[in-house]
Amino acid sequence: MKKAFFILSFLTINILGNAQNVVSNGNFEESTCCPSVYSMFFCVQDWIAPTKGTTDYYSDCELKHYSPIVKTPTNFFGHQKPVDGIAYAGLYTFYNEDYREYMLNQLKAPLVAGETYHINFWVSLADTAGVAVRSIGVAFLDSIYKKKQFTVITDVDYLPMYNEDSSFLTSKKDWMQLSIDYEAKGGETFFMIGNYQNNIETDTLNVQDSNTAEYDFYDSYYYLDAVCIGLRKSDGTCSCINDGEPVAINDSNYLELETIQIRENEAKRPETGDIIILKNVYFDFDKSTLKPDSEPELVKLYDLLVEFPTLKIIINGHTDNRGNNEYNMFLSESRALAVYAWLVNKGIKSSRLDFKGYGKYKPIETNKTEKGRQVNRRVEFEVVE
Repeated sequence: MKKAFFILSFLTINILGNAQNVVSNGNFEESTCCPSVYSMFFCVQDWIAPTKGTTDYYSDCELKHYSPIVKTPTNFFGHQKPVDGIAYAGLYTFYNEDYREYMLNQLKAPLVAGETYHINFWVSLADTAGVAVRSIGVAFLDSIYKKKQFTVITDVDYLPMYNEDSSFLTSKKDWMQLSIDYEAKGGETFFMIGNYQNNIETDTLNVQDSNTAEYDFYDSYYYLDAVCIGLRKSDGTCSCINDGEPVAINDSNYLELETIQIRENEAKRPETGDIIILKNVYFDFDKSTLKPDSEPELVKLYDLLVEFPTLKIIINGHTDNRGNNEYNMFLSESRALAVYAWLVNKGIKSSRLDFKGYGKYKPIETNKTEKGRQVNRRVEFEVVE
């Protein structure tokens, strides 16, 4: 079932959706699950591991749970903050017996023949790695690529991506930006990132130090984040601007409810996956205390849960884009917790409720205006059962 969004008011939300980046989920922030062990790249929305290589996913999602080996910023392979947000990917680019890991994404739209696109992403060598490579490749494909192999992919054309000065990718402290221009043949729908050279062909440099782990003494492992592909403009500038600001959710399937008393119309009964925005529950900047004028909207939510006693929901908190990203994640979860606590205090069983914070990463309006930022400082809930 396609998710429906219910707005508990008469006001209309303006939705923005003109993204310049044609990569789907280029910052790895959207996921279907939170990683708890290695090799859970399947959690990342819009991405897959195209071979049997076990690409990794790191995230600080689900703040109330603790999975130290796959968290950000500190995890099994070392310490690195995301370029922006709470998540990034990780993959081996050089390993014993030509073992390789890759990641594949379906573009939002096929590339246009003759157009020049700029490709850009950021990498950081893991603290435990003992080997650095000079480049990481990207391949464009007309159809999805899937092979049941652990070894290097050799049957695709690829573009090697380098540091600006073509030096080895040795930094473990800072992110390194890789970029290149590409003239599209037309119809390229997928692209894939990884090392397409075998161990003999790969240009490597030993970088062993006190942090190098015995298991990675002769291996190369990189964190990867902020993948962006955009048109190169006629004036030489690039429309692939990845400034860490997510595009507002683009979904036109909004339903307006005049009242929460919906018993007379069972067709409007919320179903699993529905997201209901509490349009009239607002928070001042940098605050998680519910305003008094939020009471009528919260009563509607309470009445809904009483009306349908089998409903289970997760309450999601959101902020605008101002302030520190890490703090915004904390603040958004605090706002969700405020609604959760209000419902529990009114008598709703806690077993029917959960809460989560998303920070600035799911705006529904522009953050360039105060009105838009106020809309984005919101709480919504999703029906999970």
